[in-house]
Amino acid sequence: MSKRKLSSQVVIEYLDKWPNVPNCTLAKKIYAEQSQLFNNSEHVRGIIRIYRGRSGDRLRGEVKERSRFVTESLYNPHNLPVSEAEDATIFNLPKQYNRIGVFSDMHIPYHDVEAITVAINHCIEMKCNAIILNGDAIDFYQLSRFSKDPRQRDVAYELDAVASVIRKLNELFGKVLYKIGNHELRYEKYLRLKAPELLNVPEYQFENLMSQRGAKCEIIPHSIILAGKLPIIHGHEFQGGNTSAVNPARGMFLRSSTHGMVSHSHRTSQHTEKDLLDKIITVWSIGCLCGLHPEYAQLNKWNHGFAYISIDREDAFDVNNYRIHKGKVRQ
Repeated sequence: MSKRKLSSQVVIEYLDKWPNVPNCTLAKKIYAEQSQLFNNSEHVRGIIRIYRGRSGDRLRGEVKERSRFVTESLYNPHNLPVSEAEDATIFNLPKQYNRIGVFSDMHIPYHDVEAITVAINHCIEMKCNAIILNGDAIDFYQLSRFSKDPRQRDVAYELDAVASVIRKLNELFGKVLYKIGNHELRYEKYLRLKAPELLNVPEYQFENLMSQRGAKCEIIPHSIILAGKLPIIHGHEFQGGNTSAVNPARGMFLRSSTHGMVSHSHRTSQHTEKDLLDKIITVWSIGCLCGLHPEYAQLNKWNHGFAYISIDREDAFDVNNYRIHKGKVRQ
């Protein structure tokens, strides 16, 4: 089989396995794992676009398998330009992961060791088989757009520190899913502004920075995580965040109109409403695992916390949204 045919077959296999992953994200994943077959991730993205019907009429007729990968109508009687828009995507948590710990906003290396230890110990007791790091596990202090103290920790130290935590979670629980939050986005924004030439170099992609340090985690970039029937996001995805005059959970409810779990606000809260047909809708926001009094927010309403999710065979879920106070788990 020629290299061209082999590369196309590889792309088809990935499209079948991850049908809802955005083009750019899937291209980066394929190139990171099959770099010998492609020139760069843009080369992969171009092939993906062909199979998803995003490369114009000329190429549509050349790819027989393309039709099953098309994610939008090809009806275009006025020959408008091909759209570059990406669809919202959902990452479905595999069903074997049914006892899940959710940790968020550790902001390593500005994490709280005691709070993380308490969360880990409770998840051991609950026999968790997966951990979701729901954004902002790393701080990327030196890459932020705010004024920085050059005496603070550098990027290499932060990467080593977060990788060491993930390695420990691998040892204790096996599966770790790493949802990208606004702090992780600091890294890509920095590359876009300061070193765009490195964006397509696999060694500089965030997931590879983790794997190079022995940390095994599945990166969830921009998707909604669906744990059973529970949608999980970090919270920065909404314009203006998930703030609310009442509490963060209500803020997410007003923006999503469905049940779900959110982080980002560093506060434990819950909001429940009933619709006209007596369906109960509940949203949870979970606390943080970072220090509670950083330089930029000495006084705040933050609290330590984490969540535990159990999922049954019908994908129904139960949530325990824990606070941590003085080294103890509180309901």
